[in-house]
Amino acid sequence: MTQPMPGKPAEDAENELDIRGLFRTLWAGKLWIIGMGLAFALIALAYTFFARQEWSSTAITDRPTVNMLGGYYSQQQFLRNLDVRSNMASADQPSVMDEAYKEFVMQLASWDTRREFWLQTDYYKQRMVGNSKPMRRCWMK
Repeated sequence: MTQPMPGKPAEDAENELDIRGLFRTLWAGKLWIIGMGLAFALIALAYTFFARQEWSSTAITDRPTVNMLGGYYSQQQFLRNLDVRSNMASADQPSVMDEAYKEFVMQLASWDTRREFWLQTDYYKQRMVGNSKPMRRCWMK
């Protein structure tokens, strides 16, 4: 190994990180660091108290594919083929996937489905505690 020359300064000292100096600087500014952390925490806390809560959800539905319908698709195609042969029905029938999706949307939009959903929710059950039955019937219709 080579020893550094006594008259020549070490060139590696410029690329080194002075850990001790870094920690001294951080320790000297500890109050400023803690103060900034507390200030941001208080701002975040104040925001959570005064911000208005907004909840939303979006459901995107799409028409099913042949693979999604599986056996239902094959049975419907079989029944359609029987219908076409026996009644000579028009070939303008909507596809099985379109019919299944249309039925799904119709069931989803029905009042009975919505009513059953709300009857099973905790929100509705909490609201109904102490209310009379006639009032319940009016609300549900």
